[in-house]
Amino acid sequence: MTRTVAPAVDAAEPDGSPSVTRSAPDGNKADRNLPWRAIVLFGVKILGVGLSFLMNIVLVRLIGVEGFGLFSFAVSALMILEIIAIFGFESVLVREIAASRERQDTARVRGLVLFCCGAVLLLSLIGATLTTALVKFVLPSTWVYGNTLTIAVWALPASALLVATMSVLEGHRWPFFGQIVSVVLRPGFILAGALIYVSADWSMTAETAAGIMVFAYGFGLLLLIGYLLYLLGGAFWRGRIKIEPKHWFSTAAGFAFVNAAFIITEQTDVMMLAALSDPASVGIYRAAARYGQVLSFALLAAMPVLRPMLSTAFTRGDREALHKGCRQVALISLVVGLPIATAFVLFGDIFMGLFGPEFVEGSTALSILVAGQLLAIAAGPVGVLMAMTGHERKVAVAIGLSFICNVVLNFFLIPLFNLEGAATSTAISLAVWNIIMLVWVIRHMRINPTLIGRPIRG
Repeated sequence: MTRTVAPAVDAAEPDGSPSVTRSAPDGNKADRNLPWRAIVLFGVKILGVGLSFLMNIVLVRLIGVEGFGLFSFAVSALMILEIIAIFGFESVLVREIAASRERQDTARVRGLVLFCCGAVLLLSLIGATLTTALVKFVLPSTWVYGNTLTIAVWALPASALLVATMSVLEGHRWPFFGQIVSVVLRPGFILAGALIYVSADWSMTAETAAGIMVFAYGFGLLLLIGYLLYLLGGAFWRGRIKIEPKHWFSTAAGFAFVNAAFIITEQTDVMMLAALSDPASVGIYRAAARYGQVLSFALLAAMPVLRPMLSTAFTRGDREALHKGCRQVALISLVVGLPIATAFVLFGDIFMGLFGPEFVEGSTALSILVAGQLLAIAAGPVGVLMAMTGHERKVAVAIGLSFICNVVLNFFLIPLFNLEGAATSTAISLAVWNIIMLVWVIRHMRINPTLIGRPIRG
């Protein structure tokens, strides 16, 4: 974790109010240390995924395969609702805070924090309320997923605001504690809550697991807000506030399309399995998907340090830094991803069997998902490169095409091949949107973000 002190007052802003110094790490030094910072964050991700798998295994043993399927559906629905609640403001926070700090515009940073976090909180409360009303008063009372969903959805305000708080930290180049809370402490809190619950000899259900998740997310949010307030210090809040609602809403809308398309595409297989198959299949597939996502963790781990770096490099017009940062992340992702992919393909039965004997049938689906993730890694961080350089709407178009492909393939392949059909649909759609964006980046931005890429002149 980066050690930082409360920002000190230096120059005055145009209206005479105090500004603050950059208390985050020096930008150029942070850019040079990007590979090491990414590796540290990858270590955090690995620790988090270990706890997450342990949490899932414990939940399966406590609530059964069908109960885990109900819980998995609620988690997938929560992730989709989270994207709606965040509405792209988390990416606005990262990109605009990084760019504003490059220009030393502290008044704009204040406005970003207050406006975007307030909007996320309001949208998340509306989303949780409307979802609860939909399940209670519109959908049939016999809907098997209803009770679990109406409890899990109240984790939405804490979950969405936690993402926004993490984005504020990321924009200031303080990403580490936010990642610890999100990927390590949250599953750790759920695991601890489940173990405490059963130690009292109470019966564990999918609804109980959803309730524990609500409390775990809330406690994680309180920790992260306290940490952010400590780092910003009192001096940060003194001074004028610059708010640009029209510009930020417009930018957020572009990011919202990207996030919605991505998450909906990522969760389409789970949602369509729930519609076309049974809860047990949903639970088994969810476990396989969690393993498949491990391959992308090296790429995801680099995002908190890569995104503000790309934003500041783009603000400076430094295309060489954009290329170098993407290539470094592609190298780390490939070095980490290949051994993991090999292990999952060769020993998929063993990994899936950790959840229970019923889960072994998901090993073929795991191998298919691994292949799709490897193709995404090979393309490099094309999505974040485009999003942090003002091309988020083009990303949304690419992912939208991928979503259509995913839905169509799922509709035909799930009834025929069940788990393997869902996995094939996801792998193909993931490859489609990465290839589309890679071609666009090379042709129009003149940057090759892959490992074998070289700077493109002209």
